[in-house]
Amino acid sequence: MIKPTQALLIQVVGGVVMGLIQMAYGTNYGFSGVTLPQLTRPIPGELLLDQRQAALFGSLMSLGAVAGTLVCGPLLVKLGQRTTLFLGLPISIVAWLTVAFTPSVWLLQVTRFILGMTASLLNPSACSYVLEIAHARFRGKMAGSMTLAANIGTLFVFFIGSWRLSWRQVAIACAILSALPIPGIFLLPDSPRWLVTRGCEVKAYRALRSIRGDQGNLDLELSAITGQVTLDARKSGGVKQQLEVLFHMDTLRVLWLLVSLTLFLACCGIIPTTAYLVPILQEVNTSIDPYTIGVVFSAAKVLGIILHLVVVDRLGRRPLVIFPFFICSICTTTYGVYSFMLHTQRVTAGFDWLPYTSLVLFNFCNGVGTPSILTLQGELLPNSCRAVGLALLTCLLMLGGFASSYTYPMTASTLGQHGAFWIFSLFSAALVLVAVLALPETRGRTLEDITTTQYKDEARSSHRGSLSSHNSNSLQEEPLASIPSKAPTPLLQHHYQPSHSASSTLHWAGPLDSPRISNTPKKQPARCRPARPAQIQEFKEAFNMIDQNRDGFIDKDDLHDMLASLGKNPTDEYLEGMMNEAPGPINFTMFLTLFGDRLQGTDPEDVIKNAFGCFDETNQGYINEDYLRDLLISMGDRFTDEDVDEMYREAPIKNTMFDYVEFTRILKHGAKDLEDQ
Repeated sequence: MIKPTQALLIQVVGGVVMGLIQMAYGTNYGFSGVTLPQLTRPIPGELLLDQRQAALFGSLMSLGAVAGTLVCGPLLVKLGQRTTLFLGLPISIVAWLTVAFTPSVWLLQVTRFILGMTASLLNPSACSYVLEIAHARFRGKMAGSMTLAANIGTLFVFFIGSWRLSWRQVAIACAILSALPIPGIFLLPDSPRWLVTRGCEVKAYRALRSIRGDQGNLDLELSAITGQVTLDARKSGGVKQQLEVLFHMDTLRVLWLLVSLTLFLACCGIIPTTAYLVPILQEVNTSIDPYTIGVVFSAAKVLGIILHLVVVDRLGRRPLVIFPFFICSICTTTYGVYSFMLHTQRVTAGFDWLPYTSLVLFNFCNGVGTPSILTLQGELLPNSCRAVGLALLTCLLMLGGFASSYTYPMTASTLGQHGAFWIFSLFSAALVLVAVLALPETRGRTLEDITTTQYKDEARSSHRGSLSSHNSNSLQEEPLASIPSKAPTPLLQHHYQPSHSASSTLHWAGPLDSPRISNTPKKQPARCRPARPAQIQEFKEAFNMIDQNRDGFIDKDDLHDMLASLGKNPTDEYLEGMMNEAPGPINFTMFLTLFGDRLQGTDPEDVIKNAFGCFDETNQGYINEDYLRDLLISMGDRFTDEDVDEMYREAPIKNTMFDYVEFTRILKHGAKDLEDQ
């Protein structure tokens, strides 16, 4: 018996372990910023980098990350997140120790490239693991905490760098941080979703049980995972198919929009200012210690990300791209003006606070705006090419970061530091211009809705039409007896799905309960049979349409908006009544539970009787068994002869006549116990 507190502890441990991994990932980006001053200053017995080598040292991380991105995808598919992390963390530790004890410059550069590769193994593995094990109620906060943890890792490097440790000692500290999460990974299960993709459903159930506890609705959640994995496998196709969709005319406009935003983001100074922060500050001769400013600089980005998490669902993605990067453009322009005045020996007395204030504000706004662009990459790409599209955009971001970091020292020496920062401001301004002219708002819209709007797909209208007819009937409380007349045979097949086990009777415990299957006339509860993937996907699409703000929960406002879109004007009392049917917050699992009667077939008795009655021309409550068999195997979700034989085995049949009134009673209330007869 796994208690809910034990299951919650597993999720907390998972969040902490993956947070430590993200911190280890973040140290890669801050390392060059605090160690380059030592590596470019002659110190007896130490390595010395010239300008070209220093440029490579600051940028090879991004180039290695491109190579790591190409390797990470196949590893995650084949090995899963835990095994990939077990592979990546030891390599990261060895690489950091090699940096700490390297005797040559070339080995130092090679290990920086390897660290970039391992960073691309650690980051997606940790983030996807958290997303897949987290409860829907905590998923948003846990996912946001991963971005925070990565930037805390960068802050950690600047913090210990301010202690005046040598660059070799800083590398040892980073190696220790990379080793801390390894024991915790042994305590965690594999992701249930990954296990399902490998066909290990029994292991997936055990993993799900360990992170949800015995009181969670495990069967429904496992059914939802299985259904989504099946749908993704059917729709996404291979790499070739995804590339064809990605470069199709309908997708190219959005692809070019995202490519533009990604390249402008990579070139607006975010990566160079982090990689060369201390040398940049030393150029302008600030009165405050550059290493101290480095700590404040990194902390500002952490605060910016926190602000983003607080306001993103209220303000939307588009404003959080436009306004922060507009301020970024002003900040880099201001820094360039100060650097130009200093370079031309203009008066700068009394303004020595301006450069570091500009940089700190720049990084704060970067923390507010960058997550929105990364989120939009996943939202605007259609599901059928999202995996390949995100990999391509990540490679572009890293390549742009490499180019920006590698060329910064040469640009600064040729055009002056002010020239380099004015170029950064131009890229920020270009990003803002593209966002103003072409970027759509996605807040409160489902992925299906976004895809439909961008690619003129008709799927949403058909889904909405199906949902409209169902909810219109529900709101008006019209009798559902009209449904069987339209499609009676699929309804009957939906109500009786054979279990393919010897002599089993189907019992129904109640309107919101899952079916119980037993091998005796007694009503003995057993673990429910998961629903079919196609059914789960239909409910997933309906849930996404109702969940207008895409927070993973249906609230009263979502219900009101959905019903209003159908031309209804529900009262607060009506909405409260609908919400009170749920014993807790309505996430997708709760949604499936509430609609379990529809999913598993427990419609009102008169609905089932009317479905049978469509084929009873004499209205006597009986149908010829051969005639009913022909209907079941030739219409709707066709039964096999074995399915019909199993259904008939427990059915009330006398003189070749099927008593559907009694059969309906058995479906709804179970067979009579022997002692009751």
